[in-house]
Amino acid sequence: MIVNVWPHLYFDILTCNILYETIILLCNKFRKNNQVFLSHEPTGCHIMRNILCVENDHITSYLLEKQIERMGYKMADKVDTGEAAIERSRELKPDLVLMDIKLSGTIDGIEAAERISQELEIPVIFVTGRGDIHTRRRAEQIRPMDYLVKPVEMNVLQKVIEKTFIQVA
Repeated sequence: MIVNVWPHLYFDILTCNILYETIILLCNKFRKNNQVFLSHEPTGCHIMRNILCVENDHITSYLLEKQIERMGYKMADKVDTGEAAIERSRELKPDLVLMDIKLSGTIDGIEAAERISQELEIPVIFVTGRGDIHTRRRAEQIRPMDYLVKPVEMNVLQKVIEKTFIQVA
């Protein structure tokens, strides 16, 4: 029996099964700690990325979590202090950190992001209500992947996240 896999490509059932198993093995080999599932797209597999949300406002944190899940990512955890962000980043090793700047606790988001970036090499995107030039310049010194000022449209956040994952791949 012949199966049409993509336009103009035909394989027998045995070859399709071998290709399918190979794709799963390769995805699991390269991303051991993440969930992997196959899409029906010719691009192969999609890797479930883990995102840590650092936000002191619990409503904003909840809304971000729901939007992140709708985008197809997994919220690894939500924390509200810089200290907890560093600790959970060490434990979870997320693929990305969404970081507010004004946080509960003794250190702010910029200091936490700097330590996470340097120590763990995890990319950080600032999502903050602070749009003043002094805060922005201070944040840009640690070279975040991006700096977004709230309110942020979800399609903009999604594009920034996707761009980040492409750049760090």
